[in-house]
Amino acid sequence: AYFKGYVVNNSIGVYEGPEDYMIETKEADQVTTRNKRFFKAIMNLCEREGVEVVLYSVPAPVNYNTYKHNGIQMLADEYGLKYIDFNMNWKEIGIDWSKDSQDCGDHLNRDGGIKLSTWLGNWLMDEFDLPDHRSDPELAEQWDYLYDYCEYTSDVLKGTNTGNVTEEIREKLTVDGDFS
Repeated sequence: AYFKGYVVNNSIGVYEGPEDYMIETKEADQVTTRNKRFFKAIMNLCEREGVEVVLYSVPAPVNYNTYKHNGIQMLADEYGLKYIDFNMNWKEIGIDWSKDSQDCGDHLNRDGGIKLSTWLGNWLMDEFDLPDHRSDPELAEQWDYLYDYCEYTSDVLKGTNTGNVTEEIREKLTVDGDFS
């Protein structure tokens, strides 16, 4: 099931590689010309709209390394951006590679995603002095839909729901997704 671009998956694929996959090096992978062009377009849009940009990399020991980190850090430095690399602090946010990955260290599963997004959400609130809107009455309806969606996905993951979901929940919570 899709949730605003996220595919809910609570499968567990144990990562059994080395914990110290981020070796120390000064070498860097360069951001490709194509990616840099898209990045500049996004930066221009954010600047026009007054949006501050923060870069981050999710923990992924199978496909991530210090070379990539250094390349993105150089880009962040060039633009004066904050960059959080969760490959550097996955222990701090509580990632357990024996149960928080869905595919042996490439993508986080639902539990790993909750740990990462909780840490990131708290950091963003502290760093940018963002208000907590969870109890805002104007947003209560959206939170009710979120609760319904979480209940639905929990049932699907347990195998107690075969995919029936109201059209109203589908419209409120999904983007280009289906529940099949």
